[in-house]
Amino acid sequence: MADIQSYERVLKRRAEGKWLLSKLLVIFLYLVIFSAWFVAAIRFGLNSAMLLLAPLSVVVAVLLTWKYTCVEYEYSFMAGTLTFSKIYGKSRRKVVLEADIKSMISVFPYNDGTSSKIAPDDGDRLIDGIPSKASQNPCVCFFESDNGKKTYFIFDCDEQTAKIFNFFNAAATERSIFERLKNG
Repeated sequence: MADIQSYERVLKRRAEGKWLLSKLLVIFLYLVIFSAWFVAAIRFGLNSAMLLLAPLSVVVAVLLTWKYTCVEYEYSFMAGTLTFSKIYGKSRRKVVLEADIKSMISVFPYNDGTSSKIAPDDGDRLIDGIPSKASQNPCVCFFESDNGKKTYFIFDCDEQTAKIFNFFNAAATERSIFERLKNG
């Protein structure tokens, strides 16, 4: 029972697809800033003190932006509450979803990137919490708020997570999740 009450899992976001592109664009931005400042310093004959500002400006840009390309996903379960957070640069945490598992409508496998059960309308939330496209067991949690808005949370499921969902809301947990975990 104690292992069901609290569980935390942190997964590092892999640099693939749009995340790899964002890292490359940020590196390109750093190079453009450095080059532009260096060219301006030479072109307008700025003194050596002004020329040293080019590396300093790149360092400031790196400190302000690089942490947003290094992201970790944290799934935590505490006494029946699911919390999904993004951790930027191992220093800044943003809570994206906090929901009571007992209020969950359904949790089911996310098959090959598509699922007929996911049909978000305007105003509905679709939260992507999968750290990699090569995730072995992607699943979807479906919540509905009091005002009728739906929230779909796509996440990487492991055995302990499936047990927690089953313990707190067995009626909403599809058995195919456990079959998929056994076979995968």
